[in-house]
Amino acid sequence: MEKIKYENRIFYVYEHNGKVAKICHGVKDHKEKYIKKMAKLLSKTVNEDCFIIPIPQHSGKAEYTLETALKIKEMKKRKFNIEILDVLECDPHISLYDQKKAIKEKGKFLTKDQIKNLDVGNLRLKKDFDKNTIEGKSVFFLDNVMTTGTTFKNCLSLIPDAKPLIFAISSFYFRNN
Repeated sequence: MEKIKYENRIFYVYEHNGKVAKICHGVKDHKEKYIKKMAKLLSKTVNEDCFIIPIPQHSGKAEYTLETALKIKEMKKRKFNIEILDVLECDPHISLYDQKKAIKEKGKFLTKDQIKNLDVGNLRLKKDFDKNTIEGKSVFFLDNVMTTGTTFKNCLSLIPDAKPLIFAISSFYFRNN
């Protein structure tokens, strides 16, 4: 699995039909084997007490990202105090993958404007979340793949100091950012 250093962190490079893609798709399908594998690899980069915020899926809730976050917490519990904050939600929407695929099927490349306008389902903080609980502490947004950066940028608009805890980055991201 090819790795890349970006913003002082190590990420895997997402290539269609490669090992990284297989893990990512296994996680999306809630397969325990792949969730454990991703959590194990991501846990190597968590070396401090912190908060992990799983990013919600197109269903509106954090599902496989929450499962992965809980596994990371379990793996690191002897060394670090990790708190999982399931505080993001969004309206159910068509997955970003399917939105991008529909644009490509029309024979078009995604433009920067199209990327900005992808529907992330009105991503927001849950009403009962108090941002003061994380002030001055390390916060990570957990997701499996960053392709356009749209979701991550929207998350940063809600909690600006958070860092990415993302398993893989697509080469598409580097070409378009």
